[in-house]
Amino acid sequence: MKHRRPKPEQSAHATDDRELRSHTVYAQLRQTISQGELPPGQVLLEAALSERYDASRTPVREALFRLEQEGFVEKVGRQLRVKEFTYPEIEELYQYREGLEKMVVRLCIERCSDAELRELEQEVGSYGSSYPPDHEFFNQHASSFHRKLAELSGNRTIHDSLMAIHDKVMMISYRLLSAPHYFQEAMDEHGLVLKAIKDRDVTIAEAAVRMHIQGVIQTFRRANEAPEGEKRS
Repeated sequence: MKHRRPKPEQSAHATDDRELRSHTVYAQLRQTISQGELPPGQVLLEAALSERYDASRTPVREALFRLEQEGFVEKVGRQLRVKEFTYPEIEELYQYREGLEKMVVRLCIERCSDAELRELEQEVGSYGSSYPPDHEFFNQHASSFHRKLAELSGNRTIHDSLMAIHDKVMMISYRLLSAPHYFQEAMDEHGLVLKAIKDRDVTIAEAAVRMHIQGVIQTFRRANEAPEGEKRS
């Protein structure tokens, strides 16, 4: 008995379904990693992830490959694990982010309306309604300040570049919440950046961005240089 070849439209439909499923697993897994539900160093097993996301191993394998290429997952021996960022990698990531965000504030000064900035100011003011913050709150609300500025810049290329590193920033930001007064300092620094944008002062806005980002780098540097016992506490 001869096997029937699938019709071209049936084959294309099956391919589209597979690609959609692969992308869905990828997006879910990336979000799970960035939100800290799968912590740095966590071993990633295809069977467990297939069960977690109710998917076959093929889309899981494709998602893991893509995340490894993007730097969210790393191979250690024969195992795949959630990426553990070293201090030099963190420093490079934030240096790259600083350069992009300096251009963002410059563009916001040129392009944002007063109404858009007032709306962002109200959003920043709402951060204080939840204290002390947890990691989820910090990522969902405080980090939205940077996402909103990227949108308001009107530059799609810069926006997409910042969004590409945003999830990595979220992966490692949980380490900062144990630093004394970090959350309040971050909010104060956001306020300084926003005030400089509202004043249409490019020099002050870029300096405020640099102070904010370099402050984060210094916090990580102190943690990296701390005695081993203190790092674990």
